[in-house]
Amino acid sequence: MTHFNRLVAVTAMVAMAVAGTTNLSFAIEKTVRNEAKKPNAVDLPPAVLAAFHKTYPKSKVTKADKETKDSTVYYEIESVDGKMKRNILYLPDGAVYEVEEAVPASSLPREILARLSADNPKARVERAERITRGTVIEYEVGLEAGEDKSEVVLDATGKILKSEKLSGKEEDESGEESD
Repeated sequence: MTHFNRLVAVTAMVAMAVAGTTNLSFAIEKTVRNEAKKPNAVDLPPAVLAAFHKTYPKSKVTKADKETKDSTVYYEIESVDGKMKRNILYLPDGAVYEVEEAVPASSLPREILARLSADNPKARVERAERITRGTVIEYEVGLEAGEDKSEVVLDATGKILKSEKLSGKEEDESGEESD
């Protein structure tokens, strides 16, 4: 590690300690990740890092990205905390815009399960996520019925907000086809 990189790591650790987090190993991990120049690694603002580690001290960052939507800049952190997969969108000042958390189908509210069952009796839940924006909670559910796949977004009462049919073969995030 060069003198400059050690200085950056120490500065990051001090900043995180001042911000009230105790997970100093993340600063070193981030420095190492940036040195390796991994794809999709971005420099996250200190306010975003501090907010993430204060709220999710045991989570491991798996990916970080910078996004712009409607001229607003967001920083997305994909993380794992035990078995919980979570994606968080932050504003540059560290304020949380949105949290997506993977949830087991059995944990979906009964209103959601009832609506899905009524509208898609032969479909099974392939994946489910709880999306929280402030006080608004929505559920994004991937369904599969044989070759047919669909994605449904519902509010907490079971009202369908969006429904989309997907092709029988769908590309996953790595660009490979899955059946």
